[in-house]
Amino acid sequence: MVSPSWEQCQAGADDVVILIDPDMAFGTGQHATTRFCLEQMERHIIPGSRVLDAGCGSGILAIAAARLGAGTVTGIDNDELAVRIATENVIMNGVQAQVNILPDDLNALAEEKTPAFDIIVANLTDQLLAVLAEGLYAVLAKGGKLIAAGINHERWAALKDRLLASGFALAEEAADGEWIGAVLMK
Repeated sequence: MVSPSWEQCQAGADDVVILIDPDMAFGTGQHATTRFCLEQMERHIIPGSRVLDAGCGSGILAIAAARLGAGTVTGIDNDELAVRIATENVIMNGVQAQVNILPDDLNALAEEKTPAFDIIVANLTDQLLAVLAEGLYAVLAKGGKLIAAGINHERWAALKDRLLASGFALAEEAADGEWIGAVLMK
């Protein structure tokens, strides 16, 4: 469950509650692409997973990864405002021991030979996913999974070709209105 900090949340015993004050950063949990990522993370994150939230925005997916049992979570965004807001949300949710938000971009991580991630969540535009395809592949561990969303239905075929050409294998895809989400493997 995603809730702003100023509202009382009616959570059930099995609900994972994430407090998010998005301010001016993307990521409230209401959009179809965010829901897809959250659902897939719930299915694919196992305790101790190393997770990357590429383009973390408000930090919602990074926080969710920590709450779902990830061992370490790195959130990156090249927008300074998003980094500040995500960091504040990480602290508000008490997961700062697991989650590190960086003012960085994926290409810098790939060049730094960052340790490989078991799960990468990338809720970005299809254009950004196409540009970052090789970098995403480079920092994903063998057998790791890329959860990709933010993909416009009309541009999915071209992006899928680009991701497959970068080395990914398509595990599953799902449509929700005009949006496509996909899980790919290395």
